[in-house]
Amino acid sequence: MAAKMLCAYYDKSCNSRELFADLEIASHPSFEEHLNKYPVIYLDLSEFVMQFHETDVVDILDKRLREDVLLIGNCR
Repeated sequence: MAAKMLCAYYDKSCNSRELFADLEIASHPSFEEHLNKYPVIYLDLSEFVMQFHETDVVDILDKRLREDVLLIGNCR
């Protein structure tokens, strides 16, 4: 849950102002400075690790991340 909140706060691909509007962080001086300003990669490995528990997870993850990054790069 905490990781998802951090992603929502920093990720520039969304507008999460309303999500944080009623929270204490909204009154912090740096709130606007960092809100939705950064490219964020969120990885939830819980299901991935369970799916490939008998194989080399690191190699599979590396391969899939590289494929995704190349795909995103080609879309621009």
